[in-house]
Amino acid sequence: MSDKIGEVIESSTGGFTAQCYKLHEPPPFGSLVNIADGDVTVYAVVANAVTSSLDAGRRPVARGMGEESE
Repeated sequence: MSDKIGEVIESSTGGFTAQCYKLHEPPPFGSLVNIADGDVTVYAVVANAVTSSLDAGRRPVARGMGEESE
C-alpha cells in the first residue's frame, strides 16, 4: 500500500474533489491515482490542482492525516 497523500472531501456521480495534506504537493498533472473503499477501488487521472483560501465559502477540509483509515 502506498502512502496517503490526501483524502476525498466531496464527491458526485461525475467525479470527486480531494485535498492534499501538504500544501503545494499535489500529484503531477496527468497522474493516475486510486481511492479504495473496501472491495471497491476507483482510479482517476489528476486533471486539476488549485491552491485557494480555506475560508472560501467554508468548504470541507481534509482532517484524517494522522488516522490509519478514514
